[in-house]
Amino acid sequence: MESLSISSSGQGNSFLEQEQEMIMMENCLMFLATLGSIRTAIGVSDADLVTLEMATLLCMADKTHSQLMELMPERCGNSSQSRDFEAVLSKVSRNLGASALSV
Repeated sequence: MESLSISSSGQGNSFLEQEQEMIMMENCLMFLATLGSIRTAIGVSDADLVTLEMATLLCMADKTHSQLMELMPERCGNSSQSRDFEAVLSKVSRNLGASALSV
C-alpha cells in the first residue's frame, strides 16, 4: 500500500488514516475504469449516436415511445435529436425485428 501512497515519504500519509486512503484509492481506480470505458464521440454523427443510444435502451427491454423519449440523454446544442428521433426509431426497429426473426 505504501507504493500507492500519496505521501512522498515511505511512512505513509500522516494526514490520512489508512481507511481514508483506501477509500480514496478505490475511488481513483473506479474513476480510471470509468474513463477507460467511456466511448468517445469523435467523428461520429449525431444520428449514429442516437441510433446507438436507442438500440442500447431497447436491448435491455421493450420500451414505449414516451419512455424512449424520456430516457434518451439530452445533449447541449443538439436539436437534431428530436428531429431525427422517428427516423432512427424506424431504422432501429427494422434492425431489431430482422435480428429477432433470424434467431
